[in-house]
Amino acid sequence: MKLNYCKSALFALLAAFAVILAGCPDEPPPETPYLVSLTVSAPPTKTVYALGEALDLTGLVVTGTYSGGFTKTEAVSPANVSGYDSSVAGEKTLTVTINGKTTTFTVTVALAALQSIAVSSPPTKTVYALEEALDLTGLVVTGTYSDNSTQTQTVSLSNISGYDSSVAGEKTLTVTINGKTTTFAVTVKPPRPDNMIESISELASYLSNASGGSAAADPVSVALAVNLGDGGWASVLSAINSAGKFVDLDLSWSTMSGTEFNPGTGAGADKVASLALPYGAQSIKAGTYSDSAFKAFTNLKTIIGTGITAIDAYSYVFRNNTVITSVSLLAATSIGGSAFYGCASLASISLSASLTTISGSALSGCPALTNITVDEGNTTFSASGGMLLDKAGTTLIAYPSASGAITLSVAAIGSDAFYNTKITSITASSVASIGSDAFYNCDNLVSVSLPAVVSIGSAAFSYCRNLVSISLPASLTTIEPRVFSGCTALTNITVDEGNTTFSASGGMLLDKAGTTLIAYPSASGAITLSVAAIGSDAFYSCDSLTSVSLPAAVSIGSDVFIYCRNLVSVSLPVAVSIGSDAFYFCTSLTSVSLPATPPSLGSDVFAHTQSSYGSSAITITVPSGSSSEYTSAWGVPAATAAEGNTSKYGSSHNAISIVES
Repeated sequence: MKLNYCKSALFALLAAFAVILAGCPDEPPPETPYLVSLTVSAPPTKTVYALGEALDLTGLVVTGTYSGGFTKTEAVSPANVSGYDSSVAGEKTLTVTINGKTTTFTVTVALAALQSIAVSSPPTKTVYALEEALDLTGLVVTGTYSDNSTQTQTVSLSNISGYDSSVAGEKTLTVTINGKTTTFAVTVKPPRPDNMIESISELASYLSNASGGSAAADPVSVALAVNLGDGGWASVLSAINSAGKFVDLDLSWSTMSGTEFNPGTGAGADKVASLALPYGAQSIKAGTYSDSAFKAFTNLKTIIGTGITAIDAYSYVFRNNTVITSVSLLAATSIGGSAFYGCASLASISLSASLTTISGSALSGCPALTNITVDEGNTTFSASGGMLLDKAGTTLIAYPSASGAITLSVAAIGSDAFYNTKITSITASSVASIGSDAFYNCDNLVSVSLPAVVSIGSAAFSYCRNLVSISLPASLTTIEPRVFSGCTALTNITVDEGNTTFSASGGMLLDKAGTTLIAYPSASGAITLSVAAIGSDAFYSCDSLTSVSLPAAVSIGSDVFIYCRNLVSVSLPVAVSIGSDAFYFCTSLTSVSLPATPPSLGSDVFAHTQSSYGSSAITITVPSGSSSEYTSAWGVPAATAAEGNTSKYGSSHNAISIVES
């Protein structure tokens, strides 16, 4: 009875517990994380903008914090950012909004105004037919702002003025943006001439019946519209050669394969007295050092390149052509170094409104070039009296025909400006700066007056072999290396006592303290100097120098004795350092004396002193017991020119040995 009662109670208890469990709700599903806040973890890389500049979010990192405490980096696009207005200068607070949550960061629109604009790249199309619409494809205009920042400008036809395709000729087009202007040039082709020749057979017939042409001074005028590709140009020259007549050849209307005109060397080239290149020719095939591109055109006096956009540096298109007298480059934007070097007969050159770059050496070696003209629309250059100048007329860029006594009122003389000219004296009372190689190889220069000069560039007076004296003013603060190299007659250098940077003594240019030699162009024979340092290039090309003793010099600069071909011996008993190429091309050098402690060496110190130029080995003499230190510091010296530590001793040197005194 008792057992049954216990069982009943147990069952009742279990039933009650089941009822309780049944009444409990199920466990709720996990909650979906939601964005709680945003934080700028890293601001954009660019935080300062010019007026009108577009927002750049590169580098911006925004981190979202979610319910549950975890974080992640959010994707941010310009659509998520508000508050940016670059039309007004000042600090801008930008708001980032994602799923209703926000954070901010700041940028600054600088109070920078557009100062100037320039054509960085002209349009692809620069030659047009009558009534043809203007095409600005390829035109790049860059703006410079008051904070020196630059930005590519948006240019449309509404920014352009000056284009009139109803009349043939060169057109100077003006780009105007926010009141600032720049220009570029295009050409509208004239109507096709009525006497246009359109086939090789027609050309042959025309020349056989034409009067004149027996001499270059009496050429036959030919306007030709043929395909010059696929041997067409060779056929033109062949027809001219067969006719045996000199021609003024206008190829303006002829077509080409590509945009590079190749003058070639075909028979008949010597009969062309003047040449107008095709409108489609944008460049001229380069020549070689010995053969300019037009070398075969031995009677060619005039070239017109209506579509030529550039003459590259050292391309030998015209270099050393002694026949050409006149060149017109009506679309050129750049002319590189030595482009017309050595064109001894060149008397006239016309430069376009589009020209933005020309090297000072481009016109060097053109003594007959008295007529330089620059389109009035050009915003970079101007010309006057045979001189090429900057637009303001304050910097002389080139004066190739300069000769005799010259007086200038410019503020600066650019690099190569008088390169290889026949001037005898220069007086420039307002010139503050002189560029590198400005008077290079002016063999007739004997007198220089530069009372206000502040800086003189490298090799500015190099190889002015008849320059005997020069006076340097108190204003001078900067002289670059080799300024007087090769001026072997320059025995009298004076420096105004008020100059705080330089001094002079006995034909030497020194620092103010007189302890560093900067230049000694007239050094010759055997010399002993007591200076503590020798500057780079100090004895550059002193061919008469035979022996140098520097008992106090601890520092020897680079290129110090370069091209001293008759230098036999050098004593450097306390030298601590010797610069790179110090004895470069010292082909007579046989003896160098050095201290017990090896000086630090630059590279190629003894380069190109090889026996094919000199006759003897080089002996480096060091104090007793120190040779092992030298071989440890410098490496084992060369027994022959092909051996040794070339990085220290240099390549192509004579046999070198280190001996103890």
